[in-house]
Amino acid sequence: MKPLAMLLLLPTLAMAHSQTPTVYGGKQAPLDAITLDGEKIVPIELTTLGQKPQRYEITINGEFVGETQQIGNNNYVTLPIRVELDEPNKAQEIEICSISIPQDGETYRTRICTIAQLIWKQK
Repeated sequence: MKPLAMLLLLPTLAMAHSQTPTVYGGKQAPLDAITLDGEKIVPIELTTLGQKPQRYEITINGEFVGETQQIGNNNYVTLPIRVELDEPNKAQEIEICSISIPQDGETYRTRICTIAQLIWKQK
């Protein structure tokens, strides 16, 4: 890799993170997809891969819902994200994202999302 390209990548590597799963529910896990009351807890695991502890904003369908406490380097936390479905008997996709909060001197933010494919079964 060229030296200039390496210099451009270093700031993003210093604050990298991961989020799992990438998809929750859906046809791959239909029992996870179903809710009987219109609410579902989606477990999201965040891992800080950078060199410094990091905090993250959490969004659901683009709306800010909160932020995490600081997660240490190579540590992870599982967050129970509560989502509400707005229409019964219709499959819905909910986007749950974590967005890194820059520390002093940082300008880059990393953003990773999970797509929750859910359905609210109602008689």
